[in-house]
Amino acid sequence: MEWTFSSSSPGFLITGLLLDTRKAGNYFSGFYARRALRIFPLYYLVLIGVMLASWLLLRTHAPNAELLASQLPLPADRWVYFCYLTNWVALWKAPWDTNYLAHFWSLAVEEQFYLVWPMIVWLARPRAIRWIAVTLAASSEIIRLIWLAHSGPSITIVLATVTRMDALFIGAFCATLYRDPGVMQKIRGWLPWIAWACLGSWVLVFNSIIFFRRPTEALLFPHSALPIAPPDAMSIFSQYGGFSLLALGFGAWVLLCAHADGQPTIQQKLLRSRLLGKIGLYSYGIYVFHVPLLGFMEAYVFAPLSDRNQPGPLLGLTCLALLAIVTFFVSALSYELFERKFLNYKPNFSPRFAAQPPRRKLETALAPSPGD
Repeated sequence: MEWTFSSSSPGFLITGLLLDTRKAGNYFSGFYARRALRIFPLYYLVLIGVMLASWLLLRTHAPNAELLASQLPLPADRWVYFCYLTNWVALWKAPWDTNYLAHFWSLAVEEQFYLVWPMIVWLARPRAIRWIAVTLAASSEIIRLIWLAHSGPSITIVLATVTRMDALFIGAFCATLYRDPGVMQKIRGWLPWIAWACLGSWVLVFNSIIFFRRPTEALLFPHSALPIAPPDAMSIFSQYGGFSLLALGFGAWVLLCAHADGQPTIQQKLLRSRLLGKIGLYSYGIYVFHVPLLGFMEAYVFAPLSDRNQPGPLLGLTCLALLAIVTFFVSALSYELFERKFLNYKPNFSPRFAAQPPRRKLETALAPSPGD
């Protein structure tokens, strides 16, 4: 779950919207209203719905109800989920309360990003925004390394906003590059190499840890006296540099895809395919639903299947495929029957720019009079 927030695409998308609407009269109100309409309804519906469903199952003494209830946030911690402070629970409380709503930590980081970045984009000069984004991304990596040196790898570092904002600001940096045609012409040829180098390196390390554990541990962690389990090794690698490696790779890839938009390439045809289009359309619902659905399906579908069948890779793949299918269809229904009703209000908060005088009238007004 801790690797799910290494993509720079949210920072790219949001910063692009902010740059394009900096001069709008409703810059702040329009932005926050559109974000609220997109995020709040489904988030609070699922948050309240999961907690209410758990309470009802307990009241009716349903099978596995106590198991499900134990996998929800502790009552004393639930207020932070309503305030988008989920990722900070680990800072003031240990251990981290892993549960079927814990994946909302990444949405909390994004919401905290929205509180600060729109103001910076509005106040800063356009050329300065690029370097502010670079500085903040580098600062995040530096803070993470200092924190690691002080206390060692921990879930707190994985979740803290100040140590995970590098992906968002790498995306923001890419959004400024995308809007500079001269720079894009210079770096266009380097983007595939950067994407392949960063993402390929991460995949290589990941597979090496899984399949060649001891040699990889000796190479990555030469001073470690104790054997490191593969999940722990991957976590340590991610915290020391893997997160930023993924963010740089995804940033270069997103920038490459955006710059090649409309070109008749295989990549563009794939990205514009109907299936990927639907996945993108329902992606927010997929993110929100997948972990709660995993909890309910583990209790009422996967556990009975495991009791009746011999556990093994085939059963695991079957359960994973079933979860993916159910998540997709639930997300599709959510979008079409619920989310769309709120999204229909977004045009009411479209950017409003000051009307410009007609060109001919402007030229006439600026033209010198015969007596000048």
